Amino acid sequence: MSTHNTPDDSTSTEPIKDLDDTNSDSDETPAPTYENPYKDTTNHLNAVSPDNPIGQLYSGDFEDVVRATHVAYGRYHGDVTEGTYTQTTTDTTNTETTDVVTEEFPTRSLHYHSELVTPDHAIDALKEMPPGYNDFRREAVVELVNNLAANTKIGVAREYSPAVYIWHNDLPKLADQISEHLTGNKYPDEIGVVDTGDTHTYPGRPSSDNLEDQQPNSPELVRMWWD
Repeated sequence: MSTHNTPDDSTSTEPIKDLDDTNSDSDETPAPTYENPYKDTTNHLNAVSPDNPIGQLYSGDFEDVVRATHVAYGRYHGDVTEGTYTQTTTDTTNTETTDVVTEEFPTRSLHYHSELVTPDHAIDALKEMPPGYNDFRREAVVELVNNLAANTKIGVAREYSPAVYIWHNDLPKLADQISEHLTGNKYPDEIGVVDTGDTHTYPGRPSSDNLEDQQPNSPELVRMWWD
């Protein structure tokens, strides 16, 4: 999985108030809550390994969405030590000597989800993600989130590659905003409405990929993912 950087744009992080935004009071339908979809710790998404030194990660366990996101992308930052995975192997190919090799793998989580937070908190967390990771363009996503109503809820995630969840109650309008800010190769490789089920939880796979066909004033959770 290759990475490549793009220059950081100068972007104001103060959420813009949209007087026409119909994403109004969402208290009637609260945002989904997080539920670990892989409770079986033998599942490869939970298991620690050199590629996934701390296994699955949830920001609620840190009580700090910014720090949790920093840790999830710790290998990019290079300054994270908690959860460093150490692997020791023994080379017995030579019968006369036995070589013990110990390797340390810097922290990261390939399966990370944050709580659903307000846009301003989400922007702080997004800044802990690489500016250019495969087709993910951080500054364009920050610009999008910065233009969402203050009561929108955002989840910052890593599902191997970067992912973002948006709880919004006017999906046709959200679709227009996404198309406006995430043009060309900035547009998500996967985008759709998540079925939160009877438990009203996330994460989950999209049940529909057409935001334009959704009804306004009907809160839904949207997932975006970049390969």
